[in-house]
Amino acid sequence: MDVSVLSFDHSVPIDLLTTERIEVLRGSVTLLYGGSAIGGVVNVIDNRTARKRAFDAKGGVMGKAEVCAGGAANERSTGAMVETGTDKFAIHVDAFDRSTKNLKMPKNMSCASGVNSVKVCNSDSNTKGGAVNGTLSFDKGYPILKDDVDFARKNLGKLDYATVGGGTPEFLGAILAKNENLDIASVPYTTTADALPDALTGRVAHWITPMISAVQVHKGAKIRILAVGRDTRSELIKDIPIIKESGHPALDVSSVYYFFAPAGTPAGIVQQLNAAAVTALASPTVIQQLA
Repeated sequence: MDVSVLSFDHSVPIDLLTTERIEVLRGSVTLLYGGSAIGGVVNVIDNRTARKRAFDAKGGVMGKAEVCAGGAANERSTGAMVETGTDKFAIHVDAFDRSTKNLKMPKNMSCASGVNSVKVCNSDSNTKGGAVNGTLSFDKGYPILKDDVDFARKNLGKLDYATVGGGTPEFLGAILAKNENLDIASVPYTTTADALPDALTGRVAHWITPMISAVQVHKGAKIRILAVGRDTRSELIKDIPIIKESGHPALDVSSVYYFFAPAGTPAGIVQQLNAAAVTALASPTVIQQLA
């Protein structure tokens, strides 16, 4: 998305102090942001609205501040953020002030003739902003799989779940529906990219998918993962229980992956492939992705 349609001179009113991460989105999911975004979207996720409880019942306060200076435009930047609350509410306050002088250049760029200057005329800027936000937390919704199953049981024939490519996801949904006497329809999709927009917008009520496809949108509070189908909790989302912990011990859908080579592959080649695979799987990056 061209930021010039949002603000003058491409000066985006977002401060790094409150920014948690930046997403670069492409494909059909960009349609959620309007037709003009089909070329791609740069989505900034900030912490101004609390998406999870940061404090316990006793309450607390936390904050951070920064002061920056330097650069060819004599940049000056200050910002501060304070958050307080309990397990029931959260209050966020932040403010920032950014300014730059005329940009210094290695050649004469003066607006006035006959004046020797090495600064770009009218390139200075000043941006100020801030936000105050309050969030209340309620013990409603369906934070665990058991609550969701109870809701589905009370709404037989009204809910559905998205799957991609058949196989394990569709099988898991069918077994869960059979074990719990649920009437819930399977909605098959060809690819994850096809299912994601419908899951984000609520066009489908549930989504059964490989965990790696849902972790980022879960952390961005766009969907909620109810349970993970493996024998131990994932390091990526330690607060999410496994299916066994959610009251369904018969539903163990942990996946095992194998590396294959064509029959008759020389033993030396097999050993080289095995060593390369073992080395790759020991990489911290790979371990984190598979956690």
